[in-house]
Amino acid sequence: MINGRMLKIIHYLYSNKDTTYKDISKDLDIKERLIRYDIEKINDFLEIQKLPLIERLPKGRLLFSDTLSLDDFEQGHEFIFTQNDRVSLILLLLLLDPKQVKLNKLSVELQVSRSTLKNDLDLLEKQLEKEHILLQYNQAFVLIGNEINIVNLAIKEFEKYVDLVAGNKVLINAFEERVLDIINKSFNYINLRNVVIWIDELLDSMQCLLTDQLYKWYVANVLILLCYIINERTHPLEKTKINPVEFTIFDASIKELEKIIEKKITLKKQNILVRLLNYTNKYGKYEQSMDIIQVEALTKQFILLMSEKIDLPFEKDEILFEGLINHMSALITRLNQGITLNDNITSILSNSDIKVFEIVLSVTREIELLNQINNDTEITYLAIHFIASMKRIKDKEYKRILLVCGFGYGTSTMLKETLINEFQVTIVDIIPTYRINSYQKWNDIDYVISTSPVKLPIAIDLICVHPILTQQDFIHMRNMGIPRKTTLAHYYSINQHLDFLTDDQRLRVLEVIQKELGNQLEKKTTKKINKLTDLLIYENIQVVDQEMSWQESVCVSTDILLKKGFINEKYVEEIFEGIENLGFYSVTDESFALLHGESNETINQSCMSLLINRQPIKFNDKTIKLVFVLASKDKKEHIPAVITWVRMITNTNVIDRLTQCNDLPEAYQILLECERKVV
Repeated sequence: MINGRMLKIIHYLYSNKDTTYKDISKDLDIKERLIRYDIEKINDFLEIQKLPLIERLPKGRLLFSDTLSLDDFEQGHEFIFTQNDRVSLILLLLLLDPKQVKLNKLSVELQVSRSTLKNDLDLLEKQLEKEHILLQYNQAFVLIGNEINIVNLAIKEFEKYVDLVAGNKVLINAFEERVLDIINKSFNYINLRNVVIWIDELLDSMQCLLTDQLYKWYVANVLILLCYIINERTHPLEKTKINPVEFTIFDASIKELEKIIEKKITLKKQNILVRLLNYTNKYGKYEQSMDIIQVEALTKQFILLMSEKIDLPFEKDEILFEGLINHMSALITRLNQGITLNDNITSILSNSDIKVFEIVLSVTREIELLNQINNDTEITYLAIHFIASMKRIKDKEYKRILLVCGFGYGTSTMLKETLINEFQVTIVDIIPTYRINSYQKWNDIDYVISTSPVKLPIAIDLICVHPILTQQDFIHMRNMGIPRKTTLAHYYSINQHLDFLTDDQRLRVLEVIQKELGNQLEKKTTKKINKLTDLLIYENIQVVDQEMSWQESVCVSTDILLKKGFINEKYVEEIFEGIENLGFYSVTDESFALLHGESNETINQSCMSLLINRQPIKFNDKTIKLVFVLASKDKKEHIPAVITWVRMITNTNVIDRLTQCNDLPEAYQILLECERKVV
């Protein structure tokens, strides 16, 4: 008897007739031990059927006979459903036709006992919990949770079967036959292939070209909506207040669809359908009704905040602005329409890219409208724009400097090293003041940096600085267009230039570089951080009711970590210096402050504290009651905790509840409850 995993291996062997256990394991992500076991079972099957066996040669080599076809395995033979197969089928039934989930019936159809099915349901329950959905039984099995979440799960699940529904698979196995049976029954046996053709023709008429993954997402959205239409169920978006849209351009298409499904579509569902159909026009173009001024303002604000956070001149990158303004228009449309992208592309980000992702995430929290984003895919797409911009800036933004310094060799060398280490510059020459008029290589110079006012013989930008650069010098040079180097910029640039190495070699080199720069990545942690409360432990929270200045609040919240030896006094000084130099950028008015230093050497263990004051704390013109202090040993260990916190403030009332809590146990219980809703 053949099961799903065996069929997967057989399909691979059919396409790769001369291969190895190792190749199959790598390409299919199946352990070699299991592959060897399955090959034994497949050969047993072939022997019974009197067909050529799979040859097992030395060094793990496998030969699949040219005379074998997929029909030999997939037609007319008994099929064993794996647990994953059964769970997928049960989930599909729960999403499309929950009345069909009856243990006695499924036990017969799937050829397993009721106790096995109960184990399958236990596994499914755990999977659903990750989507914040509960599986309950009350005379029948039913999914309980946010209805939009359930619809999004249905779309995500249906994406797997778009090729099957579209008729793009020539041969299908027993599992796929069962999937089609469930889908066809749930759609009252309408011709779904004709619906897919209708979608394809509509996309062609709009001259819209989607990626394969986005196409499957798009088709799944339309089909799930049709399931609600055909079965006369209320779609969650019908209950939300959404502005009516213009139907006219889709009138003929909707009538054609009504003929295919043999059912009239209500105005409310037409409204949802048209918003979805029109999505393709808005994915990379402006919506006619879009407020272009709002889009431009939002884009500029976003770019400026990112420039401040990373200290790179993003505002001068015209390609970034054009790309983002197009993307922002589509993003606003998706936010307004409640459309959720699920492209699963966050995994493509490298370690250095994750740093950009984190910064983009924090910036979106500071911008009205963008703070509605609660989807990692959207943040990743935004981050990709800035990752590309950083590469463009790195490629062209190193400025050629003539350094004019009359204070001697020692001072000149010190200033040169500071400039090279802190800014994206190349020092072409160093000369004393008296040699200005005789200097010849002006064509090789972008800027003159001088330690004293001088008169230049040609028109070129002059920047006067102190021999030991002050904070004002840094600001002045930045304003003149000389970009700063940052830890992120250094790391990203070095990483890009090590592309001739393998991934493992590159990571080892980067670790050595980080260690030498005093930025060693600590690999040994007491506990892996997956959520907020892994980092923010009970003992690190304090609830008070007293007047205090912002300076006092910083001292109280850092003292929690100091007493435990998690940080040292230098880290506290860094927090104060950061506020003095950069202002209160880490304070969100009427919400919370997230304070942190910079140096890894001042952190003994990744940690977080929270001060909750029942009385407001003034940070200049900003007022808050919650002060977080974050210390991350390796600059990325804290990311899951921060992402969890962002989801909590986006999807729960955690801020309001914390500011009104009475004591520490209540505060911690609030954090746990709100965290459970989003992880």
